[in-house]
Amino acid sequence: MVWLVIAAGLAALGQAFFAYRELHDWGVPFVEQVAEPWTVGDPEQIAAHVEWARPLATNMGSYNLLLALALGWTAWAASQNLPSAIPLAVILGLFLLGAAAAAGWTRVYMALAAQGILGALLLAAAWFS
Repeated sequence: MVWLVIAAGLAALGQAFFAYRELHDWGVPFVEQVAEPWTVGDPEQIAAHVEWARPLATNMGSYNLLLALALGWTAWAASQNLPSAIPLAVILGLFLLGAAAAAGWTRVYMALAAQGILGALLLAAAWFS
């Protein structure tokens, strides 16, 4: 179960980081970092689009915060050898892979890589626990 604690803990930290950035750092510099394809073209139009998307970023940041809390709970459950830890890890690992697929589809390649790797690690840890 130690690998499950580590994988769920890392995933929780990753999702908390995404939540923080989306809730507090939303703006053109952040979007340039994580979604460079979105920032090609007229800078004024890009800034207007990024500002328009602020409520969507707040929504995604809230989702990522809740996912971080669920992953933290999973890490705690695994540390206590609770039987709920493995099914939670499987469900949340699949959520992370789904989020990675959505990130790839929308060309947010940093999230594709991070959530895909974390989801795969979580599923592997659940499998071997």
